[in-house]
Amino acid sequence: MFDAEKYIEEYQSTRGTARLRALKKAIQAADEAKDDEWSFRFRHRCIQTSTFGGDEVDGMILFPEMMALYDRSEELQADEDNLHTLLWDFKWIINDAVDFTHIPLEQIESLNAEFKKRLEANGKSLRPYYYLRENTLLQTGRVPEPSESGYYRTLPEDDLKDCKACEASHDVHVALLQGKREMAEAKSRPIFSGELHCAEIPHRTYAHWIDYDLRHGDFAHGKRLAKRLYPMVRGDMKHLFRIGSLLCFYSKADRAIGANIFRHELHNFMECRNHAMRFEFANGAYHLFKNMQAEEISMILPRDFPLWHEEHHYESAKLRDYFYEEAAKLAAAFDKRNGNSSFTDRLNEEYPDYPENTEDFTSGETEQTPSVLAAVCTTLPDELTLASVSRTLEKDGRYKVIATKTIDEQGVLAFQIAENGGTEEIYPVMIACQPVPDVNEFRPASPISDTTKEACENAEGAVFVVMPFEDKQPDLALHFQLRILNLICPDAVAVLDISRMKLLPAGWVLLAANSDVPPLVDYLYNLQLYGDADHDHLWIRTVGLRCCGLRELEILDATKENYTRFCDMLCFAAERILLRGEMDDAGTPFNVVSLDDGSQVVCTWVSPEKADADYPAEDAAGMAVRRDALGEDQGDYAKNAILYLYDGEAADGSTKRKRLGALTEAEFERFRYGQFLVTGRKIAALAEERYDLFRAMLEKSPENSYVCVHYENEEDEDEIWVQVTEAAEQQFTGRLADDSIAGKAGDPFTGKPADLTDFSVRIGDLVIHPNTAYIALDIE
Repeated sequence: MFDAEKYIEEYQSTRGTARLRALKKAIQAADEAKDDEWSFRFRHRCIQTSTFGGDEVDGMILFPEMMALYDRSEELQADEDNLHTLLWDFKWIINDAVDFTHIPLEQIESLNAEFKKRLEANGKSLRPYYYLRENTLLQTGRVPEPSESGYYRTLPEDDLKDCKACEASHDVHVALLQGKREMAEAKSRPIFSGELHCAEIPHRTYAHWIDYDLRHGDFAHGKRLAKRLYPMVRGDMKHLFRIGSLLCFYSKADRAIGANIFRHELHNFMECRNHAMRFEFANGAYHLFKNMQAEEISMILPRDFPLWHEEHHYESAKLRDYFYEEAAKLAAAFDKRNGNSSFTDRLNEEYPDYPENTEDFTSGETEQTPSVLAAVCTTLPDELTLASVSRTLEKDGRYKVIATKTIDEQGVLAFQIAENGGTEEIYPVMIACQPVPDVNEFRPASPISDTTKEACENAEGAVFVVMPFEDKQPDLALHFQLRILNLICPDAVAVLDISRMKLLPAGWVLLAANSDVPPLVDYLYNLQLYGDADHDHLWIRTVGLRCCGLRELEILDATKENYTRFCDMLCFAAERILLRGEMDDAGTPFNVVSLDDGSQVVCTWVSPEKADADYPAEDAAGMAVRRDALGEDQGDYAKNAILYLYDGEAADGSTKRKRLGALTEAEFERFRYGQFLVTGRKIAALAEERYDLFRAMLEKSPENSYVCVHYENEEDEDEIWVQVTEAAEQQFTGRLADDSIAGKAGDPFTGKPADLTDFSVRIGDLVIHPNTAYIALDIE
């Protein structure tokens, strides 16, 4: 008897090409056992995997076998589910067939006709047939006339129709190609809101809009969608279509980001056999390198890439020519098959230039500034050169220096540094020695001693490490920067975070640099408060968000009595935005904090210029402090975002807003901040990682050492606090601090370090948590 479970377990434990190999093995075994049911099922799984996780070639090969198997097997035909499976796979195959230049239109029409015949023979709606025909027109470079498009929607729905998200995205695509922007916007709303989504949506919808925005020069809208799209499609061969759209867009909008995407996705292009996918990537790469301003760029590319260079330096012109030839061959073949010039026209299309030196005051994103850290050194390094830094980094083993340059007039050393040998990210880093800035201007991120402050004031100088985050995840980029700085200056007495105006203790930097856990999100920004004796109100703003390409946030309604309330609110707003990775447009409502009844405090923002009228001289609040501090020339402060309470929509559709001063003390009392899930996970990881430091502190303060543990039983799960009495290497023992699902306060409890989610130790006036555990390094 055929053992299908063995093969199911094998293919379910793999992904991508490995899963396809496992499924082919299962098909062969089922065929040899003459088990029609499993031969049919495994072919379906292979077609599904090829369609949604590969380049579709294997599915194209297997479907005729699957259909023949069904047609000759009365047993398979007796099960209605098998008919449903066959017809769904048929839909995929028709859609995929258009992607291959060697499949003529006549054969595609024949497939459509056979599909229609089977639908009619089994009493099915023709809705999916007409939907596929319209899709085939789009794929072959034909835009249906408005009077001809959408006929499929007039037909009955059944279990073979595409999902609502796919149909809506299809209609968006057609509307954009027909130049009907308002219609496309209306049909996009349920997709952009998340109401409609599936495995392919919103990915495809974003790409259609990005293509449209590029052609019409709407870079602000396109950049927001492109930033959301790439994390959705990264590293997935099936999404080379979307990668092509991103490469074209970034060929004008941001070539550095485009080059990074190209580097990450090139291996999928090289392995891909799907002609349409290959064209999309090659077309995007051609446009990227055609518009590349640098004659030579440094990238680590796959060794089997035809232009591979062991020094990792590539001429933009050679890359441009290589991908033009690749795309041109495919375009010619598609155009010959389709009987038009649509692919060649796209290859030769000229896009609008990105508008330089323009500021959009409605987008939540703004021009990014580099992150600057300065290691304060009692004595500057004896040698700080391109060679010495490269040796230090290469010796560490985690980094590869792929390009170096000296900017002589500024005394700056410039590097391109690859993480993990180039298999992950590549960071541009600049290093220079400068005098130590005034330490009193920086707020300590964690407690520092008077000795440390004095050492900073008397230090010989500081080593500055400057690094733009570009498109990198900000906490990972800051982690990388801290690691590089710690390698170069391991004996620094402290680190000044110039971009966020923080003073980072040397012990914290040491632990952070050697940790597997990136810094908590609150290390990506700081708060600055401005006030004077003449005003009761304060001006509060963030500093550091611009390193992440986001606007700095401001609050203008805090008073000297309630400013701590507003500081908490501003921190929570900043952290929500950072964890989302994007900031909503001006006037758009966004949730900031929960209230005790589960509802949300909803805010919005406008530019300082627009906010100015809301703060007249007689009621200027913190705006008066701001005006006095900045004078007439706001400079970069004009790019900031002033926070308001969202007050609904006006009759004309515009956003209504209220000043934050409308919040009462009673409302503040209802705020429930909680902890973001990502932050909680990081703290839990730090608690486990720094368990040995907790053990050391336990010896110094046995009466005030607690751990928080994730505990679950058959009925419930919760976080419980335990007062620890003994901490061994593999387990700890203690007493429950409070009544909980684990028992009564004082009951004995034993746990493992892996279960920790937090810890707290009081030593003197200090309360030490996982993030500040570096203090234990200085305990005698």
